[in-house]
Amino acid sequence: MIIFKNLSFAYSQKKVLNDVNLQYEPGKIYYLLGPNGFGKSTLLRSIAGLHHPQTGTVEVNNHPAFKRNINLLQNICFVSDGMYCPDMLITKFATLYGSLYPLFKADDFYKYLFMFEVKKESRISELSFGQRKKLFLSFAFATQASIILLDEPINGLDIKSKREFRKILTEITNDDKTVIIGTHDVSDMDILADGITVLGQEQVIFHQNTSDILQKLTFDIVKDPTEAEQSLYSEQTYQGFMTISPNLTHKETNLNIELLYHALLKQQHKITSLFK
Repeated sequence: MIIFKNLSFAYSQKKVLNDVNLQYEPGKIYYLLGPNGFGKSTLLRSIAGLHHPQTGTVEVNNHPAFKRNINLLQNICFVSDGMYCPDMLITKFATLYGSLYPLFKADDFYKYLFMFEVKKESRISELSFGQRKKLFLSFAFATQASIILLDEPINGLDIKSKREFRKILTEITNDDKTVIIGTHDVSDMDILADGITVLGQEQVIFHQNTSDILQKLTFDIVKDPTEAEQSLYSEQTYQGFMTISPNLTHKETNLNIELLYHALLKQQHKITSLFK
């Protein structure tokens, strides 16, 4: 369990997060969404104990995150968008850094590398940005850590690799694992999320389970402009108007994460008022 209580954080004089209260449960995949500079990386780094909040707390499995308890760190793997890349062979990397995680599975690590088409005999310094991203994702998934934090994980991945990423993510998910994916680009994210958090300016503007979202909202495509105008939010496409409306029939539709994200950034109060 990850619990934020009244957390605030600032870089010098610039406040990034203000009075954040959140709870992330085990066994779920969460999308953490928001524009660049709105605190996604800061929130993830706070869970990993890399930031000490100005006020408030972050508790991870009943431990203060910033104290970086060794037993806790062995169960957290954080992949940032700009990871340090040591100049060594991948095989040596696996041996050296895998030893930090008691449950690390080298066989799984090499299996994921193969799926991502990264040769295990390669030297890390010779890999492209996309290949390095695949390396660190493969490592994170192989650690068997109960908390996996991914900052912009699909940035730099090609179409096939994005598909493999989603496949592996589905494979590793279990009742004990919490995965939080921070991103500003949801266009390539399919429906894996059990919960969605959206950050606005310094604050959390939305934090809901996917099941609750689909109970409250209906996602549809309509042809009639008048019908689109009567919805909570709409966007015109070549197919018609993609819309979000209150779910009055209590029938679940498919969640359109990208549309919901745009709606929350542009019509926040219309959407959030239904969840109060």
